[in-house]
Amino acid sequence: MMKLGEKYGLSGSGLRKICAAMNVPIPGRGHWAKIAAGHKIERPPLPSDATRTRVLANPPARVPTYEQPEDARWLAERVAQELRADSAIVVASPPRLWHPVLRVWRDELRAEAGKLEAARVAAESTNGYQ
Repeated sequence: MMKLGEKYGLSGSGLRKICAAMNVPIPGRGHWAKIAAGHKIERPPLPSDATRTRVLANPPARVPTYEQPEDARWLAERVAQELRADSAIVVASPPRLWHPVLRVWRDELRAEAGKLEAARVAAESTNGYQ
């Protein structure tokens, strides 16, 4: 089973499980030792009425769902609360003091925004006049 399994990219036990699922007879323990010792062993016939002709070797694992019936109701309540006007977060004025890390990002973003604006203006001014 191990040698044949390697040929098809399976483990020996994986091939054994597929044979069992398809009702294919497989050699028992000591089979090859008996043959090596010269014993004559009858081969069992393959099943004539195969109910299965295909087996999915590695079926996708089922993803467990943890969603409960009350989850949808809870989420709908939270969304409704967030959409209410009295729940809105309003920033009255832009911040005056910036954290040093944020200040660096702010300055980089402003510089890039300036470059983009300049490129947009240049593209609009040359559009159609080439």
